[in-house]
Amino acid sequence: VTGFLSVLAGIYIGIKGWWLGEKAARLFVLAWFVYLFFISWFLAELASLIPASDLGGYALAIGSVLELALLSIAFADKVNQEKELRLSSQSQLMDVQIAMNAELEEQVRKRTRELEEANQRLEILSTTDGLTGLLNRRRFDECYAEAYFDACRTGSPLAVLMIDIDHFKLLNDEYGHRFGDACLVDAGRLIHEVTENHNAICARYGGEEFVVILPGADAREAQALAESLRQAFAAHEVSAYGMSRRMTVSIGLTVNSPVDSDAWEKLLQAADSLLYRAKRNGRNQVAFLMESSA
Repeated sequence: VTGFLSVLAGIYIGIKGWWLGEKAARLFVLAWFVYLFFISWFLAELASLIPASDLGGYALAIGSVLELALLSIAFADKVNQEKELRLSSQSQLMDVQIAMNAELEEQVRKRTRELEEANQRLEILSTTDGLTGLLNRRRFDECYAEAYFDACRTGSPLAVLMIDIDHFKLLNDEYGHRFGDACLVDAGRLIHEVTENHNAICARYGGEEFVVILPGADAREAQALAESLRQAFAAHEVSAYGMSRRMTVSIGLTVNSPVDSDAWEKLLQAADSLLYRAKRNGRNQVAFLMESSA
């Protein structure tokens, strides 16, 4: 009777698990139900409710064997379920990890792009004059040295234009430094616009002085560009802070096909000397000299 009640309790537990969605509970219920059947058979023969038989004497043993087999199958099914759940969890965890790695890689790429852009901006700031937008003196020296050595190697001509705004100190004194800065901004823009199609290297050389390098330009091309620059300045009117003023420039131009790689300063000095000649001769003009090879 105790065994009978225990089996009923097992069946109840199995049905409860089945109701809660546990797949293995079906086999669990079946195992206890089979055992209940054979216990009932045994008790019925024992109480003479049904005729006794040789097979009935082994009813408990048969029920136990069948119950054990079904419970073993249920246990194996439960183990498989746990294994599938574990594999599923591992797969989900792997998917989450892959997604996190992908997101991390994207963040790294984004951060790398931001750093590259920041480095490019820093590079531009470190090589560009903040007021005029042209190259600064340090970057110009590097570019000029490269252009000069290339000209020495290839035997091609190299033109140098030194440009200075006429009477800039008086302009600053009369109109103020803010208006003077506006003149420098316009000067940088005019130089860029006139030279942008000539493979030119343009820089603010210092104060109100600018320099333009024309790699590969012959004398005629360099003279034409210098005159175009002079005319562009003479025709332009600077307007800022409620004031307007025209400005002119003096230009020293020299063209050379250098052969001595150690004489790179000579070409700059020659253009600078011609610039002061243009100023002594009345300003607003181009002073030109075709140098012999140096």
